[in-house]
Amino acid sequence: MAASADGTKVIAGQFNQFSQDLGASSVYRSSDSGATWTKITALGDGIWFGLASSSDGTKLAAANAYTGSLYLSNDSGVTWTAQTNLGLGSWTSLTMSGDGTRIFAGQGSVDGYAYNSGVAYLSTDSGSTWVEQTALGAGNWWSASMSTNGAIVAAVDVNASKVYKYDANAIFDADYHVQSGMTWIDVSDAEMSSGVYTVRVSGDGSTVVVTEGAYASSVNNAWLSVDSGVHWGKLNGEDLPVTTYASASMSSNGHTIMLGGYGFMYVSNDQGASWDPIAELGDLGDIGGSGGFWYSSVMSSDGTARYVSQYNFNHDDTDGIDVADENNAPNSGDANNDGTDDAIQNNVASFVNPVTNHYASLAVDNTCDITAVSVTPESDNTVQDSTRQWSQLSAWLDELYVSLWH
Repeated sequence: MAASADGTKVIAGQFNQFSQDLGASSVYRSSDSGATWTKITALGDGIWFGLASSSDGTKLAAANAYTGSLYLSNDSGVTWTAQTNLGLGSWTSLTMSGDGTRIFAGQGSVDGYAYNSGVAYLSTDSGSTWVEQTALGAGNWWSASMSTNGAIVAAVDVNASKVYKYDANAIFDADYHVQSGMTWIDVSDAEMSSGVYTVRVSGDGSTVVVTEGAYASSVNNAWLSVDSGVHWGKLNGEDLPVTTYASASMSSNGHTIMLGGYGFMYVSNDQGASWDPIAELGDLGDIGGSGGFWYSSVMSSDGTARYVSQYNFNHDDTDGIDVADENNAPNSGDANNDGTDDAIQNNVASFVNPVTNHYASLAVDNTCDITAVSVTPESDNTVQDSTRQWSQLSAWLDELYVSLWH
């Protein structure tokens, strides 16, 4: 998600990474503080990990991670232009300066398949031209954040568990990674070892928050720097448990911070000194639980308008079978052994056959959706086969009714 400085204009992207719905997700925009939403049909389908907005919400950027393009808009998302000069890639991170002139874009992969091969680009003219950030090299550039004036950029290579900072105005001495001018430096703490995941910087770039851990782990931490990445301290303590925090957001002055992952979404109004769970959002469960986690958050520059999104593990499908029943199917809920849980595939149905009391599984081409399944015993038929005990499996595939005997 991304929002204007006053929080009234918001852009939010979906992603569905399961079965035949892979890449079939959309981007939505709101101009009334989230009261109503409009689907951005011009962008089409994709996996929308990276979104960015200028302070006034007129300039927007959207990144398609499904081997797609990077798109820019100059009219609050009404029309969009693909950055064809950058080519296709798995675009995963985006950030933009307040005036929209400086844009950082990072890939997780150059082609959607070669993992950790992504490259990063920087534009200083609202996307008219782009410069590859060769100093960063290839990586999985999962998250990025920029100061309001665009002079400071922080980027995360999730695979290497590294945080890099770009400072357009800085010249560093020997005590701080000998560098001069407009380049990138590694500002990671030596203890950041659990897979650095998300980074956010304040409006002036002095306050930086980093979270660890893309997936379930009991050793992930959240980190805070108040000197632009020179020194780091752990935020976790008695009122902020150690867990996977997939999302982070911050007010412009760095005083209000939200962190979300498994369990509660937490907020601090004193630059991380103390934390409170946002009780009205609810508890999504323990690490590794099936409820999901708080995947994304964004707030207005003053921290008063806040938006959060949830990644839900309990994806049901269209076959009408209870999720728990499909999760208990053979092969740990993947009865047809295709590598994806049956409960989240529209073209696979696994259930207990009421005639035999054993599991049955129906799998069809992934262009079809199973919308209903039923089984009846042979004894219900007028003409019966006395040599075998048959049962009839009936299913609706899209709008086609099919009967099978087994």
